[in-house]
Amino acid sequence: MKQHEKVLEDGVLDPETTVVSIFPAPIHYAGPTEVQWHAKARINAGANLYIVDHGKKVLSMAPGLELLNILPFKVAAYDKTQGKTAFFDPSRVKTTGFRFRIRHQGG
Repeated sequence: MKQHEKVLEDGVLDPETTVVSIFPAPIHYAGPTEVQWHAKARINAGANLYIVDHGKKVLSMAPGLELLNILPFKVAAYDKTQGKTAFFDPSRVKTTGFRFRIRHQGG
């Protein structure tokens, strides 16, 4: 819950109009049907935002989800160099020699 509090503190979402709640329905498989079911269940609970990593195209074409604001998932983690949580920066990824060789061998 602390990460949700931080999102509100930083103004990513407006704390005056945002309700944070726990939705006890984890997605286990997350195929297109399950993603749509979860989105519709959230709409029925009053949500108008849905954050997804994959599946934005499927959700944007699904009937009954036209009013849902679909947001992309952004990876955030604790950044030791900044001493705080930050969004993932792919330019800072270091590839080891082993991983580089595997990737370029097609393995």
